Amino acid sequence: MPGQGLATLLVLAVAVFLFGIEHVGRFCLFLTPVLVADPLRSLPSRHSRHAMFDAFWHLRGSLRLAGAAADDATLDRIQHFLERQCKAVSERSAHHVAFDDPLWRNFAEPNWLALVIFDRGTFWIERDRDERRLRYQLRSLHALIFCLFAAVLCFFFGLAAGSATAGLNYAALAFAWLYGMNILTALVRVPSAIRKALKEG
Repeated sequence: MPGQGLATLLVLAVAVFLFGIEHVGRFCLFLTPVLVADPLRSLPSRHSRHAMFDAFWHLRGSLRLAGAAADDATLDRIQHFLERQCKAVSERSAHHVAFDDPLWRNFAEPNWLALVIFDRGTFWIERDRDERRLRYQLRSLHALIFCLFAAVLCFFFGLAAGSATAGLNYAALAFAWLYGMNILTALVRVPSAIRKALKEG
């Protein structure tokens, strides 16, 4: 059917676009000069927004660090938090910790964990005068792609029922439920889980 071919092309175009934005942005960041004079400033620049569209698959936030805990102790707590979240730590320095955990690496990962939909992330500490903040950037690109393909399957079911309009409605509902609800939940759960990890140590 013409509608099926159009839907397939649309999904492929969206997938290529999303992956293209990610890799082109990473390449542009690689070419950008790094501020070596201040390692605390170079980290946010390295992980900064390279495209307006990446807000669809990135969750960013920060928490004020109270108390006298050293930076190393704070990052140790974050590293233990990532281990409890079944996220493999890929980088660790005096000022940041990062994980890289593709969703297809471990399908048996518990789905109730706060970071379950995120495939990559970075936590770093920033100082602003007398205040310290723990900043984080988490990526859910793999989950976004998975939910897009799930939405396409729902579109085909609606199309098989005899209506492209019904297929689009099913697809929109599936995507909003699978991806939108997970992101909305993460907006609440992630800061709460990080705050708890910092308190518990």
